[in-house]
Amino acid sequence: MQKISKVKLGVILGSGLDRAADFFPSAELISEELHGIHSKRIFLVDDLRNPVILYCGRKHFYEGYSQDEINANIEDAASRGVEYLLITNAAGGLNVNYEESDLMMIHSHINLNSKLRSERISFPYDKELNERFKNICYALNTKFYDGIYACLPGPAYETNSEILFLKKTGADAVGMSTVPEVLHAKKLGIKVLGVSVITNLLKENIHSLTTHKSVLETSKKASEKLFFVVKRLSNELK
Repeated sequence: MQKISKVKLGVILGSGLDRAADFFPSAELISEELHGIHSKRIFLVDDLRNPVILYCGRKHFYEGYSQDEINANIEDAASRGVEYLLITNAAGGLNVNYEESDLMMIHSHINLNSKLRSERISFPYDKELNERFKNICYALNTKFYDGIYACLPGPAYETNSEILFLKKTGADAVGMSTVPEVLHAKKLGIKVLGVSVITNLLKENIHSLTTHKSVLETSKKASEKLFFVVKRLSNELK
């Protein structure tokens, strides 16, 4: 691992959202892992008020990785002295008010992944960071929602019956990641902000096909929104 001075803010970019790294001209590639379903790259951005470490891509349970391997980005962030972590994902929208490419700040989650070993942690999402995110979105005139994220093991997309079930649980969005990382980061004392990008809309009475390609395309459209949020967040942290 390359020796790097302390970095205050880390950002994990979910499927398709790694394009946000392209908006930082000074982003320096410091690590790359190409095997697996998703490529995994780490960039350092050091021309902001506070340097930012970008984790593009992550490991998942459905790829056969262990929980320790899935938390590799979190361990790396902790080793670099990261104090704040923005963890993002591409998610299916369950809330009828959501539209594709909307941002949803996660204020709570529902863990439906039996492979995740964890202790019960109250309020894993940092309230101060949540408020800061809201204020940044208001300042940037960026539409966002505040909702509950459901975590499934994957890799299959949801059936109509599963969509109906998830809505009844109170979930606003659903995906296959984030929760293991959030819980581990909290355990290590890192303050966490979770954000879902709504990449497809889930309606139990409509028979439409969700593909990984369409999810990636929508994620790319939302990457610019995340870029401005990350840039503003970095400059505001003390």
